[in-house]
Amino acid sequence: MFGGISLNPNFSFPVWIVGDSYIRRAFRRSKVSVGKNLGLTADITWFGVGGLRWGSFVCLLNSLLRSRPAPNVLVMHVGGNDLGQLNGVELVRQMKGYLLQVHERYPTVKLVFSCINMRRVWRYGPPSKVNNARVFVSNVMSTFVGTLGGVEIRHPEIKHDSAGMFLEDGVHLTDSGHDIFITNLQGGIRRALEH
Repeated sequence: MFGGISLNPNFSFPVWIVGDSYIRRAFRRSKVSVGKNLGLTADITWFGVGGLRWGSFVCLLNSLLRSRPAPNVLVMHVGGNDLGQLNGVELVRQMKGYLLQVHERYPTVKLVFSCINMRRVWRYGPPSKVNNARVFVSNVMSTFVGTLGGVEIRHPEIKHDSAGMFLEDGVHLTDSGHDIFITNLQGGIRRALEH
């Protein structure tokens, strides 16, 4: 069921996936693996921007919401590029404030927060400190989105020490890593559509 409507295989629900280079690269990978709609009864539109930070995400989403009808499901994968440059507590404050506004203005949109995944390399700070901030932001935002009726997506299989998971830059995923990431997105969107 979605919004009191039974899922019909002949009816597609609009889903936006918005985020940083992980989303841009996952879209490219999905087209050759499972298809842009991830094998779901959904019409998925991907908005991936390399280097996207929270402030730019807000501008992008505001622009999208002004120029087209709001989706049924909004998946967000953002915040990783802010870590080390912005304090985790401040990042959470900004995220909560903005997403509360989105929820109040578009109450039928199901918010899905894709947790910030591990990386081998963090550009803006000591790895242990940045990773602690990553865990904090992901946990707090997962809980918060849940209070708004949303869904979290976790990526526990993506670990900094997993062989074959990352490209040489230590940030971006290999095809194998993307397949895991995409499977997690797929599961989260499915839960959002059925919730």
